[in-house]
Amino acid sequence: MSWVESELAGQNMGDTRLNKRIATLITALSIEPSRSLPCANDTWTETLAAKFDGTSINLTAVES
Repeated sequence: MSWVESELAGQNMGDTRLNKRIATLITALSIEPSRSLPCANDTWTETLAAKFDGTSINLTAVES
């Protein structure tokens, strides 16, 4: 288990895909935190997936 998985073990974003997406995003940004989202992600698809629209995420889960 990676440190990201360990940190996010208690988080539930309301959807399994969002749980995986936030872990992927944190992992990418943790490698070099000063990079922008497009530079931190390997593909354009990952960059687009990282831009949450705010309608499908559980904000209470993010805040906890």
